[in-house]
Amino acid sequence: MALGATALPVTEPEVATAIEDGLASLKDAQRGDGGFVHEPTGASNVNATAYALGGLLAVAAIFPLFADRY
Repeated sequence: MALGATALPVTEPEVATAIEDGLASLKDAQRGDGGFVHEPTGASNVNATAYALGGLLAVAAIFPLFADRY
């Protein structure tokens, strides 16, 4: 699926706020080594990091105005 072809304008403040909150949560969850975890006490792992990266790429494709945030 080409997500870039479905780019949507962010016209509703609630949508922009939800995206900003999600990006902030991902930033807070990122470990010092750049990875992500499934459990707060676990070590960074490839699966959790791939999920986080997938989410960031989806936001960038659908809402390009947020691409400069990460």
